[in-house]
Amino acid sequence: MTEIGTPLSSSDPGGLLRPQGAQFFAPNWGRAKNAPFRYRLTIGPVQADGKQTVQLHRTPQAVLPKREFVAFEHVYVKRP
Repeated sequence: MTEIGTPLSSSDPGGLLRPQGAQFFAPNWGRAKNAPFRYRLTIGPVQADGKQTVQLHRTPQAVLPKREFVAFEHVYVKRP
């Protein structure tokens, strides 16, 4: 898969990253077969307590409703 995104600007070094992903096909999605989806990642900044949240968002392209949803969320925790 290919990630297309904009690097963080120097004015916001701890900001949110939102690389746009490519399109992929899910072999089965409900009753649909080979349903096309677009995905994107949201990579949050590292918090003061060492936590960082990463989310994978998906948007169906041919299956209604065409509303984006969070497919998974992972919270990384820095351990000493």
